[in-house]
This record gives sequence, C-alpha cells and structure tokens, in this order.
Amino acid sequence: MQPIVLGIITITVSIAALIFSILAYKRGASLENENLLFKLKIDIYSRILLEIRNLVDGLQDHLKEVTETLNGPSIEIGTKLDEQAKHIDILCFEFSDFIVNHSLIIPEIVLEKLLQFTTKIVDNQQLPDHYTVPVVMENFITEMLDDANNINIALRNDLHIEKLNISMYKRLH
Repeated sequence: MQPIVLGIITITVSIAALIFSILAYKRGASLENENLLFKLKIDIYSRILLEIRNLVDGLQDHLKEVTETLNGPSIEIGTKLDEQAKHIDILCFEFSDFIVNHSLIIPEIVLEKLLQFTTKIVDNQQLPDHYTVPVVMENFITEMLDDANNINIALRNDLHIEKLNISMYKRLH
C-alpha cells in the first residue's frame, strides 16, 4: 500500500511542478511582451512629441513669414504664404502617415487627439485669409500648444509615468 501512496504523491508533485512551470513560463513570456510593448510605445511617443514640436515650429515660422511678408511688397504675399502653407501641409501629412503606421500601438483616445490636432492645422491652412492676420495666427498657435500639451498628458497617462516615477523613487530610496 505504501508504494501506491508514494506513487500518488510523486505524480501529484510532478503535476503541480508541471503546472507551476507552465504558469511561470506564460508569465515570463507575457512580461517580456509587455516590456517590449512599453519600450515600443516610449519610442513612438517620443517621436510623436518631436513631430508635434516640428509642426508648432512650422506654424511659428509661418507666423514670422506672414508678419515679414505683410510688411513687404504685396506682390510676394500670395506666393510666400502658399509656399509656407505647403510646407506645413507636408509636415502634417507626414505626421498623419506616422500616426496611421503606428496606430496598432497607440490607444484610441490618443489617436483621436492626434488626428484632431493634425486635422485642425490642415483645416486652418485652407483659409488663407485667416493667416494674413498675425494676431489670429498667434491665437491659433497658442491653441495648438494647448492641444499639444493635452496630447502629452494623454501619452503620459497611457504610459502611467506618474506611477512609474513613484515606484522607481520607492525602489531607489
């Protein structure tokens, strides 16, 4: 009778070890995937913030160009404004392409904010009279900076940066 009990115990321990090994493997694989996704998100979000800065810089350059053009000969106004507007459109379309190419990784709420941001710039570009008034452009740039800040907050929230910072602080101290 004792060899049967010993056999049952051995089989039970073996099955428990097998289950534990499988669960540990799954957890390790899942953790590895989460780490990879997190790193990928950080890389993409860093690029998003860089592209947003480029767009806002382009708008600020456009404002400067408009101001200088309005003070110059009237013959050049249309041509210069069109060139600058085309440059900003190119930046917007490249940024939109980048967003679409990485939309698998970017959460829906962030995607919506990013697409609204680029759409707002492109839609505003289609109103040339809007850009002939520097004060209106300054207000638009301020609005876009606020939108960019909201996107930054959404990116940080998605990465749970505040929780990570607290966790890291606790671990280091």
